[in-house]
Amino acid sequence: MRLRQNQNLDEMRAAMFSQRFSYAIICYNVQTYESGGVVEVVKSRQNAETTMKELQDCQSSEHRQEGWRYFFERTTLEPGTDPAEATQRRQMDLEVRESKAVQQSNSSPELARAFREKQ
Repeated sequence: MRLRQNQNLDEMRAAMFSQRFSYAIICYNVQTYESGGVVEVVKSRQNAETTMKELQDCQSSEHRQEGWRYFFERTTLEPGTDPAEATQRRQMDLEVRESKAVQQSNSSPELARAFREKQ
């Protein structure tokens, strides 16, 4: 019984924790790796899952056959942020992270060698 109470408590904590974050729902093409950008920014993981399912349910079969899919990721953007602005800010964040990763790999000979070998 105590184990069940702990599980319930853990589930409640996880639910409260996930509601503190915003999530960006992003459209991308699995065939071309092209990004369609941020479609919407919502509060809580549950809202992200629901919204993503709604988008998938109303997606045309042609759009899906062309390879377009949705995913969501945690973000610092405010819920309701304009999709064009959210896309631009997300792209800037990705470029900053990529730049940092390259700088770190250049400062570590082992990482730099692994990076070069991968390319």
